[in-house]
Amino acid sequence: MALYGQLNRPKPYQLPSDKMLEVSQLRTFLKQLKKQQGSIANQLHALEFHVSPLAYVVESLGKSLAFCQSQEVELLQRANSSQLRPDRQMVRYLPAQL
Repeated sequence: MALYGQLNRPKPYQLPSDKMLEVSQLRTFLKQLKKQQGSIANQLHALEFHVSPLAYVVESLGKSLAFCQSQEVELLQRANSSQLRPDRQMVRYLPAQL
């Protein structure tokens, strides 16, 4: 191990910046939100094939889907208007919508 360090001189590990941690948290939340939207949309689609789906179930799922979509839009707007401006290191971690 000591010989490896002497020969290769590896750079010391640097902790991610606060900005990078925010971007990582944003990506994780957006991914989870997308999964939740997909799940709700699949449930709504499955209910289309029921003979008589319960109206309040369909309405509730519709409201949940609309809320998830509005939350996604709001989150992306906040990220665009906040100080989460990407530097060169961050670009590969950002979702395509930003």
